[in-house]
Amino acid sequence: MQQRSSIKQSYLDNPVGLYLLAFLIPINPKWLTLGILLFISDLIIRTIIFKQRIPTLSISLKDTRIWLILFFLFHIVGVTYTENTSFAWMDIGMKLSFILFPILFFLYPAKVKWDKFAVYFIVGAIASIIISLIQATINYYERGYIAYFFDSRLSFMMHRSYWATYLVMASTLSWFLFYKHQLKLIPTIILFFVFSAFVFMSGSKMGILLLLLSTVIWVIALLIQRKAYLFGVLVLFFLVGIGVSVDYVAPQLSIRIKNGINSISGSEKIDPSTTESNASRILVWRSSRAIISDNFLLGVGTGDVKDELKKQNLKSGYTGIAELNMNAHNQFFNTHVAIGFFGLISLLLSFFTAFYIGIRKRIILLPILVTILFLSLLTESFFETQAGIIPGAFLLSLIGSYYKSETENR
Repeated sequence: MQQRSSIKQSYLDNPVGLYLLAFLIPINPKWLTLGILLFISDLIIRTIIFKQRIPTLSISLKDTRIWLILFFLFHIVGVTYTENTSFAWMDIGMKLSFILFPILFFLYPAKVKWDKFAVYFIVGAIASIIISLIQATINYYERGYIAYFFDSRLSFMMHRSYWATYLVMASTLSWFLFYKHQLKLIPTIILFFVFSAFVFMSGSKMGILLLLLSTVIWVIALLIQRKAYLFGVLVLFFLVGIGVSVDYVAPQLSIRIKNGINSISGSEKIDPSTTESNASRILVWRSSRAIISDNFLLGVGTGDVKDELKKQNLKSGYTGIAELNMNAHNQFFNTHVAIGFFGLISLLLSFFTAFYIGIRKRIILLPILVTILFLSLLTESFFETQAGIIPGAFLLSLIGSYYKSETENR
């Protein structure tokens, strides 16, 4: 009887459903629905079977979950003045996570232990790398092309930008464990090497920038904590070495980065008919700004984003991206085009409040994760596919659940 009671208490102290969802995030977006079901099952077991007390409802504009719910509701409002209602309701269905996770975390009675969360997420990231390597190796032996180990051919389970973002998060979680003295130096360096190598191999330019930024932040934090200056220099030198090695094996990466710099700096004139990824982003951003200037307050409606962008692209002569029927490739532009100024503000405040909670709770990990996610939205419409929506809504809601929490794991 005492053993059964001990098992029950151990279960209640460990949010298993939450950890399993964290494990699935870096692997495959198609598996995330299973993760949600496991999370909901865990909630039911806790509150209905084991009668664990539901947290007291507290509503505050400083709570990230409130802004996520408003973000979703603005999409509902946007349906009332949209023309493409079929796409609008499909989009509403895709974005259900932005109201589902805040509600679930209002009810969820257990608090995550961030060190355990880190372990599950890291193991999931390693699993995704192993699966990708196995598939790349099979393709290589069947067809003989080394290219299967790079770019989108390697990241076959999700878009490489999303995968690279989650690998950067896994790297950050590794540094967090080291910072908390829960991971030794050698395993930390090995994990850092593996995640860094595959971020470079993914070919995601934003992923590489996020890796550099997050690594610099952790090195500074560790220098302040331990005053290990030689360690910091070696880590940064190590990172440069990974980049040079990958560049030697896959020189196309340098070409992609150079093209990106030239497109953003404006040093090269952009062909209006181009579909090259860097240049096409610049063009679709121009079209997005033009639509926003004409529909600043309310946007064009939840379902008309792509239709209006295509019209504007054709009007501007951007025939290549018009044929691709691209979204804004920037979540903040995409949101403003769709649901206007108030929708954009709700999205921004969901990030700002999550960042604030991390700072207020002095959990160094949280502001870094929020920053990584926030910056990822600058070059991708991250919250327009399930690969970004479910993890984003999950992480922001999880952080929001700490607004009134006394439980901390710094």
